[in-house]
Amino acid sequence: MEQGEELTPQQLDKFIHNFMLSDQPRLQKYRNYYDGHMAIERKTYSDPTKPINRICTNFCDIVTNTYNGYLTGKLISYTSEQSIDDILDILKYNDYQTQDSEFMRNMLIYGVAYEFHFLDSDAQPRIAQIDPQDAFCIYDNSVLHDIMYFVRFYKVEEFSADITYIIEVWDSKQVMRYKSRGIGGALEFVNTEPHYYHQVPVSVGLLNHDEVSIFDKIMTLNDAYNDAMSCSLDDFDAFVDAYMVFY
Repeated sequence: MEQGEELTPQQLDKFIHNFMLSDQPRLQKYRNYYDGHMAIERKTYSDPTKPINRICTNFCDIVTNTYNGYLTGKLISYTSEQSIDDILDILKYNDYQTQDSEFMRNMLIYGVAYEFHFLDSDAQPRIAQIDPQDAFCIYDNSVLHDIMYFVRFYKVEEFSADITYIIEVWDSKQVMRYKSRGIGGALEFVNTEPHYYHQVPVSVGLLNHDEVSIFDKIMTLNDAYNDAMSCSLDDFDAFVDAYMVFY
């Protein structure tokens, strides 16, 4: 967007629809592969009597956790010539090593990660990891691509049949909340609240310029390996179950 341009509900609606069509399916696919839900699960044969195995060896999980363990597994310490006790207290209060590990894991899985900053009920600075499937940033069109807005959405009642969602739009001064029936439904304004960070309260981590997963280039290789292993076992099972008849 243009620097200083106000985000209207109509523009927000277009951004949400674009995210749902262009980004969310790709992010969901990355998550599925990390969780082990791969193409092999949909393997079928036209012959219903033929043995069918669906073996999944999850290299995507192995690659992600190996990188994450290497980069965040070692304890990080901070030192300074000046007193940083207040900063260290905030880091400890937020269990920063767990937060760093989850932030890096999201970045490796999705190619992008969001760390949200807020104040808790005791007015203490807190951070939380936001699932990239449920949020996106809107940047200005300058060469610096500064964050203008951070948009996140969530279901009002997660385990309810009600499909009402809250959409939050954070800028450098306030948060605007909208309500909709499902993601992509008509936006209904709820309220506005100020915040005191004087910038959009989110830290963005990008794994690479294209925001692709660390295992993006081996997903087809993982599918081929699973298929080869499963087909080999299919042939073995068919051989074990077979017998020869002489006439």
